[in-house]
Amino acid sequence: ACSVAACAFLSISGYAYYITPVNYISLDINPSVELGVNGFDKVVSAKGINDEGKSLVKEQRVTHMSVEDAIRALIMEAAGQNYIHEDGSTVIAVTAEAEKKRDVEDLQQDCIKGINSALGSMNISAIIYKGSVNLDIRAEAENLNVSPGKLNLIQYLQTLDPGATVDQYRNTSITEIIEDANELLMDRGAPDSQNEELGGIAGEIMEAAEQLQGAREDSDHQGENQSDNDFAMPESDD
Repeated sequence: ACSVAACAFLSISGYAYYITPVNYISLDINPSVELGVNGFDKVVSAKGINDEGKSLVKEQRVTHMSVEDAIRALIMEAAGQNYIHEDGSTVIAVTAEAEKKRDVEDLQQDCIKGINSALGSMNISAIIYKGSVNLDIRAEAENLNVSPGKLNLIQYLQTLDPGATVDQYRNTSITEIIEDANELLMDRGAPDSQNEELGGIAGEIMEAAEQLQGAREDSDHQGENQSDNDFAMPESDD
């Protein structure tokens, strides 16, 4: 009887440990989703923060998947719902919510692999912004009805523009937040990211903004070339 009871206790304890998140991931495009990750690096919870995010997790059941596979499925669903532009000008933010540096790095790498796998399979491109926050920001983000990853960006933007509010940016895409933050950094005379090494959130923002500008320039050039081809005169047979 004691042995049976001990086995039952261990089984229940093991299951409880499996279903309990120890770290989290924010995925923000404009759909915002938060994934809970257990000690085995498996996704054990998925919550849509806004209506767009709820639509993603409704269509894609990602619990019990690896982080990489879950992110891949959500990115493919987001693309299918037209949240990722074909011209490569969409910023996808992944934010590791963890206390340990090693966990942060592992979660970020798994997310990046999942995003690149999804984008590659669809032959499209996007810009990846990676961030990290401590777990204590989650309660504040929940009260404000935003993801911890988006809140972290908004709070940084507020250091550049004290007049910025969460309400102003709650439903704004990550692409627009990155653009606004980069513009404020430029106005402050931030160093050129090509010539000086930047670290932290400012460096990530400027790198993403630089890639965003490049994607739009490439798209404009392709549009101009297409227009030239459309209006090109046919060669004469003479």
